Amino acid sequence: MLEQCRVKICAIGEVGCCLAGEITDSKLFAGISSIAVFSGKPLISKVPEGIAHHLLDSKIPSFLGRAKIENRIIDYNKDRELISAEISNNDLLLVVGPCGGNSSTVILAAIAQLADEMNIATVSVAVQPFKCEGSRRQRAFTEGLEAIKKLSALTCVCSLDKIAADKLGKLVLLEAFAYADRKIAHCVTALFHALSQSKDLLNDREKLAEACQTALSADPVAKSAALEIY
Repeated sequence: MLEQCRVKICAIGEVGCCLAGEITDSKLFAGISSIAVFSGKPLISKVPEGIAHHLLDSKIPSFLGRAKIENRIIDYNKDRELISAEISNNDLLLVVGPCGGNSSTVILAAIAQLADEMNIATVSVAVQPFKCEGSRRQRAFTEGLEAIKKLSALTCVCSLDKIAADKLGKLVLLEAFAYADRKIAHCVTALFHALSQSKDLLNDREKLAEACQTALSADPVAKSAALEIY
């Protein structure tokens, strides 16, 4: 009999909070204790009842500017105890959040690095910003993605432009974000169920990627998000 894998969803920032809300509102799965939200500043969106929200104390000094992701992760060392308490007793983390912003990208990478030190496998889902959000965020996305890929057993990319391609020009930006949140929430849920099936997946990257791809293909909404797996 296959031994089930203990999976924790770490949702990052405002995007992560919205995803957690979509998962709970749509009742995509019952394991609310398997989700935690992390942010570097107070959230505008309301964190769903029953889901832990960790407001990290670390601040990224403004004078650091465009310092490399690896260097900025150090600023979250003071939060190591808080993060490790939340992610311990799990075999795998499913970390999802925007990649291209300031704090969210670093939080995602910091959690992945700490998980690696704790011998907890990480599957990261990095959300790529809309092109209309500016070239600086796109460059930050590229830099952040490379750091995250080094720290993760598997990295998945959700491109907001690809997700909302059939809606761009028809929806205002806030509506496009909400539309994308629904699809990404289905992706995360499909991945959660697939990754929970067996610990055997942790030791074989090809099987891990295959399980994720199969799960996404089986869900029409998740499939339409055109998730790219690295």
